[in-house]
Amino acid sequence: MGRLTFTIVHVGKLKDPHIRAGTERYRRQILAYASLELCALRQESLHKKAVINSIHKKEAGRIDRVISSSKTVIALDVCGRSFTSLQFAEYLATLAAEGRSEITFLIGGPLGLSPDLVRKAHLALSLSPMTFPHELTILALMEQLYRALAYMHNHPYPK
Repeated sequence: MGRLTFTIVHVGKLKDPHIRAGTERYRRQILAYASLELCALRQESLHKKAVINSIHKKEAGRIDRVISSSKTVIALDVCGRSFTSLQFAEYLATLAAEGRSEITFLIGGPLGLSPDLVRKAHLALSLSPMTFPHELTILALMEQLYRALAYMHNHPYPK
C-alpha cells in the first residue's frame, strides 16, 4: 500500500479562527500518515439576482482547473453515499490497495457543488444528511481522514 495523498478542494475561505485551529490540528495529525493539501477557491458572490446554475458553472470551472483526471475524485454531497467511520477507513484502504492513492475531495460553497461535478466524481460522499457550512464540512472530513488513517495503521484513536 502506497502513501495516500489527499487534496481537499473547497470553495470559500476558512474564516473562523476556531475552525482554522481545528483544521491545523488535524492537518498535523494526518501528515504523520499521508500527504495533505488544502486548496481554497474563490466563492462566487451571492447577490439577490444570482442564478444558481450560473454560480455552479463558474465554481465548477475553477474546480475543474485544479483537479487531475488521474486522481480519485470524491465529491461531498448531502445525497451521496454514507459510511460508518470503519467503512470509510476500509474504503480508503481499498483505494490504496488498488493503487489509487491520490484522492481529491471536493467541497462546494453555500450552494453546494455543481450536479455535473458530483456526477463526474468517482464517489459522492455524504458526511451527514444534514447541511453544514463548508468550514465545518472541511473540519469534519479532516477528522474522519485522521480517524481512518489511525485505524488503517493500527493506532488507537484518542476518544
